Amino acid sequence: ETLPHVINHCMRYSDLMTRQHNSVVSRVKKAAEGKFTIVTENEAVQGHLRPDLIIAKDNKAMIIDITIPFENRIEAMKEARQWKIEKYKDLARAMSGRFEEVDVDAIILGSLGSWNPENDKVMKTMCSRKYMYLFKKLYVSDVIRYSRDIYVEHITGVRQQ
Repeated sequence: ETLPHVINHCMRYSDLMTRQHNSVVSRVKKAAEGKFTIVTENEAVQGHLRPDLIIAKDNKAMIIDITIPFENRIEAMKEARQWKIEKYKDLARAMSGRFEEVDVDAIILGSLGSWNPENDKVMKTMCSRKYMYLFKKLYVSDVIRYSRDIYVEHITGVRQQ
């Protein structure tokens, strides 16, 4: 079994992967709450779509989805971001009747701790630069911790967390 399979795809560890993902969603939500209203969090909208967060301020909304791909090649982060944006573009169009402007973006963190620089643009809309740098460290630490727990559990068979 490969490391990408164990850390990102092995259903045996889906609970830890979900907790890893949700820890990042929770931090993004906390960063957004100062300036934005949380419209939805992990709720089904327009059929089967379930974005992690929809936030709004004044008459502008932002659909944000988080993903944690394995960063085994340079294009992995770019592809993950593009896939998320494509996935929710029709939802953004549908929401345009309710909001003047609807943006779709993603927070992409590598499961080995990489931070996609394009995340900075998203985070700067939600919080100060200083706060963003603190959160960047916390996000990356959370992701590494959960990836480590998945790997240790795989090697030892001892349940982590």
